[in-house]
Amino acid sequence: MSFLSWLHITSYSLAKVVFGPLIRMAFFVKVEGTEHFPQHGGVILASNHLSVFDPPVVAAAAPRNVHFLAKEELFVNPPVRAMLTWLLAFPIKRGSSDRQALKQSIGILEAGHVLLIFPEGTRQYGGRLVKIERGIGLVAMRSGVPVVPVYIKGKYNWFRSVTIKFGKPFYVTKDSVQEHGSREDLSRAADMILAHMRELMEENQTGTTDH
Repeated sequence: MSFLSWLHITSYSLAKVVFGPLIRMAFFVKVEGTEHFPQHGGVILASNHLSVFDPPVVAAAAPRNVHFLAKEELFVNPPVRAMLTWLLAFPIKRGSSDRQALKQSIGILEAGHVLLIFPEGTRQYGGRLVKIERGIGLVAMRSGVPVVPVYIKGKYNWFRSVTIKFGKPFYVTKDSVQEHGSREDLSRAADMILAHMRELMEENQTGTTDH
């Protein structure tokens, strides 16, 4: 790791220690399931997406530093780009196969870091998980790291609480989807991730937990 990279990660870590609790207090954030969070190695966080506040709130709730993907359009403005980069975000082109973003995602995971992905591709306001992008299946299979489903529940309003729930980790492997990297294979991998996300959501909507 270069000195600049070390300085970047260190400054981010210090900021998280200082501002993380403030973010959690500002949105009345309740955090559940951190006992499921892998302490070491690459991890994919696969979360539903409700608001622009989701990335910093999930990052504040997570016990480790979190990298995340953000839409390419946000990086056009230099000050915003600088802030997002400092927050460990990197751009992805929506609506197409972004090979550079996929390569960078896999590299981050292989280096042992945590990557937050919103596989629906955009914010959803209805509280339902309908479908997710196949790209997360490719990233999960290529990296071989555990996937932790994340469920965000609530609204970012005054005097309303938001719950961040981390589910149990699971793996997506070629053997688990019974193919060898075909389009159907990636679709099955994405479907597996979607099923775990839905299960976590349904458990918490009915008030049950997996503690």
